Amino acid sequence: MPLTQEEINQVTESYRLLDPEQKNKLGKAQLTSLFNDLKLDLTDKQKDVIIDGMLACNQKANLQTCINTVSCLHDQDELGILKIAFRGLDQNCTRKLSLDQAVEITEVLKKQVTREQLSESLSGNTEKGFSFSKLAKVLLDITIPENVDPFSGIGEKSKCCLLI
Repeated sequence: MPLTQEEINQVTESYRLLDPEQKNKLGKAQLTSLFNDLKLDLTDKQKDVIIDGMLACNQKANLQTCINTVSCLHDQDELGILKIAFRGLDQNCTRKLSLDQAVEITEVLKKQVTREQLSESLSGNTEKGFSFSKLAKVLLDITIPENVDPFSGIGEKSKCCLLI
């Protein structure tokens, strides 16, 4: 269920309080405060990964990005959360995550997938890593073309899912 107007207003009000100069750009500390103000049901680790994903490619988070992200979390949009978390963990923009990073993604998504199950999905070649498409298939059973870029949509509408 999408955010209600009241919930959108709450995000907007909290955002405005953290952006007194009205630059429409929040950094990590401000986003952490925003998430705390909104009392989002996330662990500190989940917050860090999501916030890092919001700030991928040296971006600052504008109000619409915050509303979209909170909506994604509120609606438990697993594909959207996967995309944000993937960005947050792929700090070098390699478009591949290691097995350890894939395990972290399962924690962010609250998926009960073991390290062994993830490793098996790589057919024994753990150096190959996980693409966004591979993780969507393994964790969500959603088929996405291999050439979909999880970083598309930063600063424009996403080609993969309507987020950020």
